[in-house]
Amino acid sequence: TIKLACPACGAKKPSWSYHDSYERYLISYENKTIVSHVIDITRIICSSCGGTHAILPEIIVPHTSYSLFFILAVLREYFSKTKVDKICEKYQISVSTLYDWKNFSLFIKGFG
Repeated sequence: TIKLACPACGAKKPSWSYHDSYERYLISYENKTIVSHVIDITRIICSSCGGTHAILPEIIVPHTSYSLFFILAVLREYFSKTKVDKICEKYQISVSTLYDWKNFSLFIKGFG
């Protein structure tokens, strides 16, 4: 039983039910190798407003295909002073993606 308020309508205790599922790509870094997985994401529906919501595993960062551990591995190297071009080559990402993640991590740090 899911005991969460609906993020769309704010209903405190809606009756959640299964709605659908979809496949999503997840890119991770495992054993010094970039690995791509296809995972199933469950969608649930709110009994109060009819809004549907995806239930994402903790490893997934919303709106990106990269796993949380992948992003953290990149940032660890960046803040360890590894050269940007070396990081981007190793992880096969663009410089702009690296800087987006860096800027977001500094933004989040401001909330700590």
